[in-house]
Amino acid sequence: MRKLLSHLRRGWKWLGDNSTSLGGLAAIVTVPGIILALATLRHQSAIDSANLTIKFDKQLRSGKSLEVLNAIDAGEKIDGNGDLRAADIDNYLIKYEMLDDMLESKLITYNLAYDAFSYDIEGAYCNKEVGEYIKNAQKENGDQGLYGGFLSLATKLAKSDRTLHSCDAHPELTH
Repeated sequence: MRKLLSHLRRGWKWLGDNSTSLGGLAAIVTVPGIILALATLRHQSAIDSANLTIKFDKQLRSGKSLEVLNAIDAGEKIDGNGDLRAADIDNYLIKYEMLDDMLESKLITYNLAYDAFSYDIEGAYCNKEVGEYIKNAQKENGDQGLYGGFLSLATKLAKSDRTLHSCDAHPELTH
């Protein structure tokens, strides 16, 4: 027992004498662990952003939203066949409102959103019928901020896009 206590005392003394060495060793072991954890977190965040983008794209490309998107893309009157209602345009625009919220919250990266949605957002933003719908909705509701997320997002994307050649609803953005 005395021998064991003697070894323990020597060990404690050695630890006390070499505490700076052990602190350095702890730092050498800890720093790479923190770097690895941060890299893993960043990688997981990128994966989560991509997954949200894919889910969001599926929502935009289904049901009445797909019909609104196709009409805008084809340059046709959105309610040309009478099947689409104001509520369908509203639901389409609200999805972009949610996208703007996700971008502001950094749940989706700007680059992913740009790559996946800029063409469709700019198409809707430059569509006169959509522009009139937004103005009328804002007037009816007495809320100039209505669809503000969509408008903000569309403006940012349109200004950063060098391929926008005509925008009837917003000629100031045309290159």
